[in-house]
Amino acid sequence: ALMAAADRRGLLSLEVLVLSHTRAGEGGDFLGSTMAKGRLPKLRHLVLIDCGFGDEGMLGLAEAVYSNGVPSLEEIHFMWNEIGKQGLCWFSEALKERPATQSSLRTLHFGIPAGTWTGEAFVKGMSCGAPGHLQDPILLSQRKRS
Repeated sequence: ALMAAADRRGLLSLEVLVLSHTRAGEGGDFLGSTMAKGRLPKLRHLVLIDCGFGDEGMLGLAEAVYSNGVPSLEEIHFMWNEIGKQGLCWFSEALKERPATQSSLRTLHFGIPAGTWTGEAFVKGMSCGAPGHLQDPILLSQRKRS
């Protein structure tokens, strides 16, 4: 319901969106398309911890990043999700293509989802040409899930 409202009218003043420990990942592609349309223009922090976020959601976020639909986004938390290689590829390619002059994204947080290491592939992919606008490109959390 929240994202449907955001898609129709936009949430023009929203700066922090926390979808942790929900089933938001099931609509991750919808979240990304809403963001790509510029419906969340002031969003600075996106928290997607343990919400079932996967490759389709990463494709949606890639579209939002590539279209510069989230011009204020500074930080994204991806910990404890099932993001695969394809999702990481889509997202990293969008970051590489995004014009640094229009970028505010500074930090990406990855963790250990379901006992596997998600951020490792992303780190390797980004090490071959990480966008200059990322100050702290990746923070990999090694905390065990409680």
